[in-house]
Amino acid sequence: MFKFLSDLSLMNLISGSDKPEHEVEPESDPEPIDILPFSAHIKTCLGSEALSLTHDLDASEFQSLLEVIQILLDDDGKWQLINEPATDSNKLKLFRSLIQLSEASQKFPKSLFVVATPSTMLPKRSGVQSEVYEARWKGKHVAMRSRSHQRLGKDGEGYNPSQLNFLVECLKWRQLRHPNVLQLFGVDTSTLHHAASLIQPWIENGDMRTYFKTHTPKPDVTQLISWMRDVAQGMDYLHKMGITHGDLRGDNILISDEGTAQITNVVLRSSHEDTSVAFPRRIGGPERYMAPEYLRSGKPTPATDRFAFGFVCIEILTGEVPFPTLSDHAAITLTLKGTLPARPGRMPERVWSLVNTCWNHNPGQRPTMQAALHELSLSDEK
Repeated sequence: MFKFLSDLSLMNLISGSDKPEHEVEPESDPEPIDILPFSAHIKTCLGSEALSLTHDLDASEFQSLLEVIQILLDDDGKWQLINEPATDSNKLKLFRSLIQLSEASQKFPKSLFVVATPSTMLPKRSGVQSEVYEARWKGKHVAMRSRSHQRLGKDGEGYNPSQLNFLVECLKWRQLRHPNVLQLFGVDTSTLHHAASLIQPWIENGDMRTYFKTHTPKPDVTQLISWMRDVAQGMDYLHKMGITHGDLRGDNILISDEGTAQITNVVLRSSHEDTSVAFPRRIGGPERYMAPEYLRSGKPTPATDRFAFGFVCIEILTGEVPFPTLSDHAAITLTLKGTLPARPGRMPERVWSLVNTCWNHNPGQRPTMQAALHELSLSDEK
């Protein structure tokens, strides 16, 4: 019978109330901003003095500057209005300036905050730290991934350090554009009673672990190596953007409708988790993918991502987590002792050699993701 109920009726049925807890205001289109008057400020951002603008501009001008920066990062065609080329170098500088300014001021472009409409208030998928709802946003079929532990006021005002860090990390992710990195459209702080929800494209296949469980026959080795290349390309892009993932594993790799692998949960690990090891007893948690130095320090680096990539290659080829019969505690103990998984039967020699290089005890000797991509491009099934 539920399919005949409106979203609001279903919400009220579940909550036992005749009225929603709060009205969700529709997302309004931003007011047009004249970019040209901000040309000098943009040039400052392209230099090394962006933070000076937090003192030089009044509150209204500063907010408008954030909006202009976001417009330029979203639309290469707008750069001609400030007589600057939309080069990768300039966009990276502006990306870094936006992050610096938002973190220092606790102000964000308004487009970071969006409002989606769930199809129902029953989650389609549930995980340890979030629930995923199907929703619509600006005509798009999207996933609304709630993070019940992360609550914010509407469009967030007065952030504590954890909330500020979360939004800064989301702002970083909002800027990323790569075919092997899942896009983040924005953060909804209104619809689910101020529990922050990440608004992303809906991926019907779900994550890699789910895909292996629900799809038969299993993909051949050529396809599996193609997914390894997809992950390597996405990670190479993240590292070039100055971003460490910190939680690379099959749960955070989605298989798109087009059959490509896309990395998700980008840059968010440090915003809500203590990465120091408490020796959990479950199977499949993030700790079993961590490099020894990450397990000891709790600090992710590009080198720890490269270590995790070796485990991901094993997971892609076998369809199972590393050390699948062991608890995380036992798997971590083996990693710290230098004992790593055996070579899977179907793994080509070149890929196995790459995996072992990723597991080098010396972080500086692990291959860059670009080098890993090169090796995978040369690999075959022999």
